[in-house]
Amino acid sequence: MIGFLIKKAFFDTWDHLITVVVLNLGFLLSFAIPTVVPEWVSPLGLPVVTAVVVVGLVITFLYLGMLAMAAKEIAFYRTPSFDDLLSYLTHTWKGSLVFGGLTALAVLIPLFFFPFYASWGGAIGFIGMVILLWALIGWSLMSVWFYPLLCQIEPKVRKVLKKSFLLALDNPGLSIVLILSTPVILFISIFTALLVPGPAGLMVWLQDALKLRMYKYEYLEAHPDADRKKIPWETLLIEERERVGKRTLKGMFFPWKE
Repeated sequence: MIGFLIKKAFFDTWDHLITVVVLNLGFLLSFAIPTVVPEWVSPLGLPVVTAVVVVGLVITFLYLGMLAMAAKEIAFYRTPSFDDLLSYLTHTWKGSLVFGGLTALAVLIPLFFFPFYASWGGAIGFIGMVILLWALIGWSLMSVWFYPLLCQIEPKVRKVLKKSFLLALDNPGLSIVLILSTPVILFISIFTALLVPGPAGLMVWLQDALKLRMYKYEYLEAHPDADRKKIPWETLLIEERERVGKRTLKGMFFPWKE
């Protein structure tokens, strides 16, 4: 399943390359607000800089939600429309703000909370650090499923958080693969100035992961007595394999010669 996931995500991104580049440009512009603009306004004082960073981060995460919705359309073999960006925002804005807040908290844990508990020393400090570590691991496992669930399954944020936890708990191997692949995808994107695959390509990868994983639950729902460790992926993914089709390098770069 993971091998086909890589193939599908790659060709989904390739087939919508221009859209992916434009979406990534939009993300870079939004991310420039909390990262570049503060230096420009630094002469105005710390309160102004802080306000710009906070507003910029909010805008970035709101845009990330719209990006996730566009990636969902790509994962389902549809071309996202820029005319639908407002509807994408309406669907994801609450979840984006919650995701942004939890991500900020996850960043603060190693920067501030770990040193704080470490300074306590003794058993209490150690227990506090262990609890924070497991909270950080738990959020990391859940976070890769948050936007795919928000866009594909459940618009209510509280239920998305619950289902993200359950999905990560039931699929620890795939969750770890998705977590480890995130920095790899972003590192590869450095060589294209984050335009390909970039954040949009990463979102396509995560959306595809949930789309394919849902075949497992549809199968188990139809076959409640089936062995959960022996999912017939070859059978379940027949239609998806046909949709993706057989690809060649010649067909990728010179499709008119196929």
